[in-house]
Amino acid sequence: MIRKREAILFSGISRTGKSTLFREYIAKTERFIIIDTLSEYWRLDPPFPALTIDSLEQLYSYLAENHGKNYRIIFNPEDLMDKICLKDGSESTIFNETCRLVYTHLSNVVLGIEELADHTKPGFAPLYLQRLVRSGGHHGISVYTTTQRPKEIWTGFRGQLTKFISFKLYDESDLEWVASAIRDKQEASTLADLENLNGAPGARVKGKHYKEYVL
Repeated sequence: MIRKREAILFSGISRTGKSTLFREYIAKTERFIIIDTLSEYWRLDPPFPALTIDSLEQLYSYLAENHGKNYRIIFNPEDLMDKICLKDGSESTIFNETCRLVYTHLSNVVLGIEELADHTKPGFAPLYLQRLVRSGGHHGISVYTTTQRPKEIWTGFRGQLTKFISFKLYDESDLEWVASAIRDKQEASTLADLENLNGAPGARVKGKHYKEYVL
């Protein structure tokens, strides 16, 4: 059975709690790969319950050995933007090849990407990320991602979102991006009034610290 596709963006300025909520969401799924863009997961206390893999070769091998099984993976190579030479002589990046692996070989999985703006620009996204976002749903592939600055990520992702979750945002250009995504300029402006989360995640209150929009 094909898993229902989701494309969820978690946004908010630094240290508002978006990554914590992102991890809570993805931990509820049975099969996921998190791209640890900022190499932060090893610092988490308590540790996040997933296997850490640090090379593309190890990732291919592990997934082949566990085909059809559930898995929880943190992918943390040394540099996701390292160039690699493919068999046909062309060049790619570890990030794009990770997206290619998910798109061409996997199904019913969530790909989590921390800090999408580190991998995309408004007018650009790596080829296989584009394919994942636009047609990965045919194979039950969902994408969860985070960003501090919505205006800096690939514009094409906005039109594919199924849910937008935002903590505090106040930059005018980011709020304009949100207004376009949720089609409500007045509602988007209220994100500037959200309170920063002080204390444990258990103190987080929907509507006070963050808002959710089903799209």
